[in-house]
Amino acid sequence: MKQLTLTAVLLTALLSGNMCFAQSSNLHGTWTIDFDETLDLVTSGRMVQYDTLSEEGQSQLQTQLLDQRFIFNPDSTFLMGTNGAQYYDGRWVIESNQLKLTFNQGANLEYPMEFVNATEVKLTVVADPNSNALFHQYLLKKSPSN
Repeated sequence: MKQLTLTAVLLTALLSGNMCFAQSSNLHGTWTIDFDETLDLVTSGRMVQYDTLSEEGQSQLQTQLLDQRFIFNPDSTFLMGTNGAQYYDGRWVIESNQLKLTFNQGANLEYPMEFVNATEVKLTVVADPNSNALFHQYLLKKSPSN
């Protein structure tokens, strides 16, 4: 009975490790923010905040988000920034559905994440529901070339 229990524990640990590897390998590639889907994640109270922006302000916000690039390399390095501008870089790992980023510039960030499917990831970037931030979550889409 002890051997059966130990085998079950080892099998569970092995499968969990493979799940983390599968999640990690699914993240390899270039990702962009899907603005429309991200906007759909905004709560109704926050939509009032978005709706009060001028048309130009909404357009600028959309351009800023659409220009974001997240590149996750198989060697656990990443680049993050706007298209054609300075990127931030560092190392990444997925642990317990948390995307952990260690920036070479010195910061460490953790984001709860959920794979929606093979080409979409939902990142929670602001966990505090009382935060004044407009976007608490981003929906990232994998670029087709990956």
